[in-house]
Amino acid sequence: MRLNFLILGAQKSASTYLQYCLSQHPDVFIYKDELAIFEDPDYENFSEALVDSLFADRSEHRLGIKRPSSIGRPEVPERIRRAVPDAKLIAVLRNPVDRALSAYFYYMAGSYIPLEDAETGMRNLLQGRYAEDHKRSGEILEFGKYYKYLIRYEHFLNAGNLLLIKQEDLLADRQGTFRRVFEFLDVDPGFQPPGQKARRQAGHYNLISQRIMRVAGAISFRKNETNTRAYPKDQLSLRLIGKAMFFGSSLLSQYVFDRKKPQLSKACKDALYGYYSDDIAKLEGLTGWDLTSWKGNAPGR
Repeated sequence: MRLNFLILGAQKSASTYLQYCLSQHPDVFIYKDELAIFEDPDYENFSEALVDSLFADRSEHRLGIKRPSSIGRPEVPERIRRAVPDAKLIAVLRNPVDRALSAYFYYMAGSYIPLEDAETGMRNLLQGRYAEDHKRSGEILEFGKYYKYLIRYEHFLNAGNLLLIKQEDLLADRQGTFRRVFEFLDVDPGFQPPGQKARRQAGHYNLISQRIMRVAGAISFRKNETNTRAYPKDQLSLRLIGKAMFFGSSLLSQYVFDRKKPQLSKACKDALYGYYSDDIAKLEGLTGWDLTSWKGNAPGR
């Protein structure tokens, strides 16, 4: 296939920002939408011709896709290996507790979990209270178990074709990180993306904003029976109304509501760090990173 690199995630860890900046390189093309082609149930319709059609008439050296949910989906690594064994894979990893909290608001805005304050919701997730009635709720915590799923990419790790980046390193040294990524992709490493100073989107941390987002989603999208997938509705008018509501909610979040993310209690954070402690220790062994700041004992944690 013409596909030759993938951004695996992690979800809520700046993968969209990475996609935006990499796509500005003249020798890199990334398909604009997220693609779940290696995930169930989409994989039933997978074909090389379908994937190649995404890159029709493209002449760039690197042709890629982004799907940050790939980390956390056990069926994906072997399917990528069979389809594109020589592909280059990239993953940006974030402190899993911080990532889970950001994902909590994202899933709540999408109506995949109930509308509840973060402290209550995160405790419920740890206790598995949403699992039966909200099928995607488990992803919020599970997608932060990086080692558990990255080790399944052994083929790419052994070949030196899996690049792992810490989100804090990306944000602290953008120029150096992009040089490293471009070197990994075998394109001009001296190119500096003009959009690398793009501002982070406002988060929807207020429950009023969350309600608006949920209504906007219900107007714009239809869900499958298990509430695990959303598909744009056919009516253009509904999609436009929903888009306007999404935009309005973003303006409220940016200029009216408190933009600071709610803080969890120390007890709740300690429970979350305990949940990830074993996986973090194994990730240190895999990467050689010092992940002290991910273990809950850093100043301010």
